[in-house]
Amino acid sequence: MQNNIPHHLGIIIDGNRRWAKKKRLPWFEGHRRGSEKIEDLVIWTKNRRIKLLTIFVFSTENWKRSKLEISFLMKLFNSFFNKEKIQKLK
Repeated sequence: MQNNIPHHLGIIIDGNRRWAKKKRLPWFEGHRRGSEKIEDLVIWTKNRRIKLLTIFVFSTENWKRSKLEISFLMKLFNSFFNKEKIQKLK
């Protein structure tokens, strides 16, 4: 059964703003909730002993967004990767 576990898992994050719009929430709430799901994904990956996790969260197209949204995303990334829980999983 151990052979069925991948060594490397890659995820492309997409649709947080669309999700928020559909739920009639502001765009930043979609990004915030998406970051919570990434935290769940990191824990899920660790629990399954997947050695490498690549998360693609920002493309060159994202630089065309408003300065406010880009700033929000960069702060969100920074706070996420500095969380104590994530640091302990390294």
